[in-house]
Amino acid sequence: MTCDEKEILQRLQKDYNSAPVHILVTVLAVAVFIGTRHVFCKLRDEMAFLTVVIVGAGPIGLTAALIATQSKRVQKIIMFEEENRHNVENRSYQICILPALVSFLRSYNVDFDNLEGIWNEGCFYTRVGIYLEYIIHILPIHQTNTEIRFGTKVK
Repeated sequence: MTCDEKEILQRLQKDYNSAPVHILVTVLAVAVFIGTRHVFCKLRDEMAFLTVVIVGAGPIGLTAALIATQSKRVQKIIMFEEENRHNVENRSYQICILPALVSFLRSYNVDFDNLEGIWNEGCFYTRVGIYLEYIIHILPIHQTNTEIRFGTKVK
């Protein structure tokens, strides 16, 4: 092989002319990769399903379960309660549901007209067992798989 100066210059010029093509191809490959990754991550996030675990079937736990049933991403709810169902539904202390919470719970289809209790200055007063029994009965209406394990102590 000879080192002809003209031949070397022609080869360098040929490589130099094709450099923009190589840069363009590289930029396009990176753009396709970034776009594909973005679409894949979005699909993964949309298709991800959750299992919600709640400890305690008191007013807060059952209300949390009710809210979780409204989420499209929640596939299953598992609730653990130490007491049996009879004891939970027969709790005798009173609770007061404040007006802001009443309107919040109504947005989750809690029908206070079908709950035993009294209204006083916008607050709803009822026996906690009545509220819990009502929530336990309306949870299966939603399409989320809900499992309440009464008599289970979580260690």
